[in-house]
Amino acid sequence: PSKKITTWNTIIGSVPGALPPVGGWTAATGSIEATAWILFGILFCWQMPHFLAIAIIYAADYKKGGFKMKLGLIGLGRMGFHMVERLLKHKIKVVAYNRNPEKVKKMSRKGAIPTFSDEEMIGKVDGKKTVWIMLPAGRVTDDMIKKVLPQLNKGDIIVDGANDFYGNAEKHDKLCKKYSIHFFDCGVSGGIWGLKNGYTLMVGGPKNQFKCIEPF
Repeated sequence: PSKKITTWNTIIGSVPGALPPVGGWTAATGSIEATAWILFGILFCWQMPHFLAIAIIYAADYKKGGFKMKLGLIGLGRMGFHMVERLLKHKIKVVAYNRNPEKVKKMSRKGAIPTFSDEEMIGKVDGKKTVWIMLPAGRVTDDMIKKVLPQLNKGDIIVDGANDFYGNAEKHDKLCKKYSIHFFDCGVSGGIWGLKNGYTLMVGGPKNQFKCIEPF
């Protein structure tokens, strides 16, 4: 039940999951020895990457089953604002940030998780983080990517929706690789009508990571 409530569910569940070797050792030897606890520790630690890997592989299936995913989005302009609103309508949790706090407050009333700095936004996206940047192409997006990268963990994802020149996308990709961050360039079409009709997305990035962002 805790899967729908907290990301601590894996750690909590790993305790009973790692106890069988302790019980077996105790039954066979008649005592709880250090070796039994070593086996417990190995199995406990193994479960974290094991279940996180499964969660990544079956992200789309979790979505179909009603398990809410969480996306961090920077930029609540005309396009970004309606994108967040549409994602919320499809039961996807969005952690929203915009330099104008009034837009953040307005979006929070629609159900988004409000944040008032990029640091706060990144901190509220759980697990493997996906950060979608919806800012104007050019220096604004360049600066935000440079600011966000050091705050992410190896294997996290940045999606750039600025409809930028492909040469800049290649530059961003090379920069992200230095931090072991996966980069997707995403052309977004739909304008203000996208809220009702949906958006046309042209996505470029690592194929083996696409399944992680496909539900969005």
